[in-house]
Amino acid sequence: MSVIPADIAPVFRNAGWFEDRRVAVDTAVPMYHPSFAVLTELGGVVLRNPAPSVVSIAFRHVNDAAPDVAEWEAVLGTKIVGVAEQDGGHAELYLTGRGQVLGFSLIHPACWLVGETFGSALQALTKGRRSKPMLLPGQEGVALYGTRFHRGDAGVLGPADLA
Repeated sequence: MSVIPADIAPVFRNAGWFEDRRVAVDTAVPMYHPSFAVLTELGGVVLRNPAPSVVSIAFRHVNDAAPDVAEWEAVLGTKIVGVAEQDGGHAELYLTGRGQVLGFSLIHPACWLVGETFGSALQALTKGRRSKPMLLPGQEGVALYGTRFHRGDAGVLGPADLA
């Protein structure tokens, strides 16, 4: 069974993906983690301009370059593994042990929920849907989409929202 929802499979086929595709995965990726299945199927695939707001998504294991990954991992109580670089290195996408997809900026401190599942995250990314800003405990605000979001604003999430 593919990690790609059927309705967006054509986007991935255009990038060279095919049914039953399997590639080797970096040994640093735990076999028990959902990221292993994602990278087995999508490692090396690069989507170019999959949506107006997304320049590129390059699926590969990323080595926790984003700030705050370790802190989010601790507050969520789950292993977080990087599965893609977005927009030419401006952001990275990570998968939690529960299957949620988080985005992390490499430009400024920011974290966002892309999707509750990998499939819903792919649909959001390829259809141009906006992600939900996330705040760590003690963090009062975050800039995303040119807007400053604050704790208590509608749609702003914290660790308890991902439990």
